Amino acid sequence: MITGLTGFMWIENYNLLDAFYMTVITIATVGFMEVHPLSPAGRLFVSLLIMINVVTFTYAFTSISSFLLEGGIKEILSAYSMNQKISQLKNHVVVCGYGRIGKQVCKELTLEGKHFVVVEENEEALKNIEQTNILYIMGEATDDDILEQARIKFAHSLITTLPNDSDNVYVVLTARESNPNLRIISRIQNDRSESKLKRAGCDHTIMPERLGGSHMASIVTKPDILNFLQMLIAPGSTELYFGEVKFEKQLSGKTLRELDVRAKTGVNIIGFKLPNGEFIVNPSPDTHFEANTKVIVLGNKEQIAKFNKIIKEDL
Repeated sequence: MITGLTGFMWIENYNLLDAFYMTVITIATVGFMEVHPLSPAGRLFVSLLIMINVVTFTYAFTSISSFLLEGGIKEILSAYSMNQKISQLKNHVVVCGYGRIGKQVCKELTLEGKHFVVVEENEEALKNIEQTNILYIMGEATDDDILEQARIKFAHSLITTLPNDSDNVYVVLTARESNPNLRIISRIQNDRSESKLKRAGCDHTIMPERLGGSHMASIVTKPDILNFLQMLIAPGSTELYFGEVKFEKQLSGKTLRELDVRAKTGVNIIGFKLPNGEFIVNPSPDTHFEANTKVIVLGNKEQIAKFNKIIKEDL
């Protein structure tokens, strides 16, 4: 437009309105009549202006088409779909960080069929996430607004795997304030940070180096037991797995012997978690079911489902 206005006013001595009119009909290629017959220099200018317009239009059309065909719309729709899914999450897990540990956490949660969303700011890690079907939010986990986007108030648990202990403390403080009932697990790098995280509201702290050392020592001292436990814990490695069943009411005062769970369902009751947090390992047949107790059982999915049914019938 500026080129057309300048050219017509300078070459043809048009006033501003006439120059504007000639520029519009030239760019639009509508073929209306000129204000007055053009001079040879004016015809050359119009020809160049039309060529410039055609090249500009072709470039714009090609760029837009390339954007659409190469995934621009797909990315927009994908981002919209992801935001919609995240906005509907409830009783899910929020994972802060997608490094070595965060990636393993996501792998295990996926195998267990748990709903979760990852919060990550590192561009390299985000590229890895984009190659999966994992829901994610780009941003700092220490940002209150980012945790709100992850629907922290409606989450069941939060796992923070950030490499910096101070960042984990901040995340735990924010998450606990937003959701008092949240179960929070945090990675720690330094033993001295454990007490700070506990005071901030963290339920469990995990030091990878400590676990790694214990694991390596167990391979030497108790290799078969360790392999057996790993087989039971690893999702999909066997039909048997540990299950947790919680009931809130008193179970008619019955004992394990009276319920005869093993014969009726096939599951083995290997432990109880009492309301006060105490564990009873390998309970005796005369153990009573108390209210608000969690039962830890070993069996396949069908057996555990049958056990759930018996428990509900006796409540």
